[in-house]
Amino acid sequence: MAEERKRGAAPKATRMPAKRNATSRNKETKATTRRRPTTKRAEAAPPARPSPPPTPSPAAPLLSFGRALLGVTLIAGLSAAIVGALSLRDHGTSFEPKVGVPTEASASELRAYSKPSRPVYWLGAPQDEKMEVTRNPRAVYVRYLKPGTEIGDKTAGYTTIATYPVKGALSMLQRSARTAGAVSFRAPRGATALWRKSRATSVYLAWPHADYLVEIYDPSPTRARALAQSGTIRRVP
Repeated sequence: MAEERKRGAAPKATRMPAKRNATSRNKETKATTRRRPTTKRAEAAPPARPSPPPTPSPAAPLLSFGRALLGVTLIAGLSAAIVGALSLRDHGTSFEPKVGVPTEASASELRAYSKPSRPVYWLGAPQDEKMEVTRNPRAVYVRYLKPGTEIGDKTAGYTTIATYPVKGALSMLQRSARTAGAVSFRAPRGATALWRKSRATSVYLAWPHADYLVEIYDPSPTRARALAQSGTIRRVP
């Protein structure tokens, strides 16, 4: 009997671990099932918003009327300038330089060309220099070339007086004087002069009740400012 009880008890001892193993597997399955929704929610989360683009800073106002000064003489070749000048003189017509063509001019020819409705500013009649006139749709440039320099020379090493028609030129110049890098001063005959530290070779002049802006260009910034202060920049009479 004792042996039969032992034999009968043995299967029970053998089955108990099986129940525990099944229970453990059920718990693991339930735990795995509970964790799955968390994984799905993480995958479905919306992406982070991109940071907004930086706000652009307002552009500083610039005085840009003289940008074409150095490149204007590159428009036409030397031969076209000579042919144009000779043609005007041979036919005895009034002086009228072609657009974009550097043309040699005498003081009397420039006086005939300058009018109250279309004034031209200059330094006065040349002494030893050669006077070159170039016009485009927005300006007239009077350049003083050294003796022996050809008309249409492509270098920028010569004093140049540019006249730009600008309505309210004085007000515009005064507004520009309040911008960073601008230096202004009083000039003769009630004019206001302005130059920029970033481009000191050009000084700008404007007068009350005159809708014209004048640029004085010189390779030497010191001489450009001295010309503005000298009072020699005038309308061609």
